[in-house]
Amino acid sequence: MLALNWFLAVPSGDVAADPVFDGTATRDLLLGAGMRAALSLPLPAPHEQCEGVLTVLHERPGHQLTGPARDRLDALTRSAGWWLHTHREDRVLAALADLHRRGVAATA
Repeated sequence: MLALNWFLAVPSGDVAADPVFDGTATRDLLLGAGMRAALSLPLPAPHEQCEGVLTVLHERPGHQLTGPARDRLDALTRSAGWWLHTHREDRVLAALADLHRRGVAATA
């Protein structure tokens, strides 16, 4: 939830020991799938909104993304956040336009 609520990248070098997974079914799910490290990144949108979170998993504990791979992942999250925000805005505007058309038609 830190990535979503605070717009922070949240690394977990060892899913088995990280307290962020205490009391959650997520730990068992990840370990059962053979995943030992995780990095959760917010999908930022305009106006300090967060459209979601992308979590990258790895089989080896302690694995970290650095350098060009991390830069590409950061660019991907920015693009995804912008796209999700834009798509949502377009859908809301289309729904409002449809509602307006229906209202005008009902009063005609």
